[in-house]
Amino acid sequence: MVMIKRGREGPGRMEALVAPLLFWMVGVDPGKAYDFAFSEQGGEKITWKLSREDRARLERRDIAQAARLARKRAERATYSPRAGKNIDELLRAVKPSESCALPAYCAYAKRQLEADACADGYFHRRKVYRKDKMNEANARRRAKALVVQSFRDAFGGPDEVAIAMGDWNRARTSWLVSALVEAGYLVAYLDEYRTTKACSRPGCCGECHRFMDHGNGDLAWKIIKCDRCGVVYMRDWNEARNLFKAAVALQRGAARPPTLARPMPAGQVRLAAAAAADTAGAAADASDTANSDSGSDSDSGTGPESDGSDDC
Repeated sequence: MVMIKRGREGPGRMEALVAPLLFWMVGVDPGKAYDFAFSEQGGEKITWKLSREDRARLERRDIAQAARLARKRAERATYSPRAGKNIDELLRAVKPSESCALPAYCAYAKRQLEADACADGYFHRRKVYRKDKMNEANARRRAKALVVQSFRDAFGGPDEVAIAMGDWNRARTSWLVSALVEAGYLVAYLDEYRTTKACSRPGCCGECHRFMDHGNGDLAWKIIKCDRCGVVYMRDWNEARNLFKAAVALQRGAARPPTLARPMPAGQVRLAAAAAADTAGAAADASDTANSDSGSDSDSGTGPESDGSDDC
């Protein structure tokens, strides 16, 4: 079942997929290194991508985290009024127990808990720690705003666009989904079955495979080629186009394209065949009954011009 998050009704709200025909559909593939998006609006093909490196650079998470850890190490080397000694000296003084006896281990665990309480609580109460956390949150919000602005410039605002997101790894897409949902976009998870393997060229039913050799016997992971039409794709871009095709089909109330449809289980195939046979048998019986009724009417001499009564 396709589930959806509607940002205009609050982040995290899940409901059935309802994408009006007034919306332009956008297929988004969350790759390992890039997030690719594809759409066709008014006959124009639009593409968009976001790399993990650009996102990390926008957030400045690594810089802020490194600065916070450096300050934390500096603070741990200071004097703790609660312990009455240097915090690093306090942690080094707690030696693991050499005995496996329960009393000795309990004494070691008690000393370790006391040392952790002195070390952890001391730094987290400092103003510099709270300032670093605030800087990280602000950098994350700025990064989300810049990404959403770039997406809006490419495809349109929340009142114009509905987004079909691949569901293979939702943990990888949580950051982008949260940014789009908070901005008010309609985001739906779609099944990624065969979206990478099937060729996205219109009218082609071929399958894509890796073909480029790195030189050491391994095939390139990101470059694929259709075995029927010979078109070379970037793997994630081909998947984004197929997600767009599946989303448009669902939006119009149709089934997924045949190249992207899952095979029906054997049990369901047998049930469908039996149901089709029953339907055909019922239709044949109804046809035979209608033919027999028309034959009996012609034999009795009653027809549309006779009411069945004698004048003489």
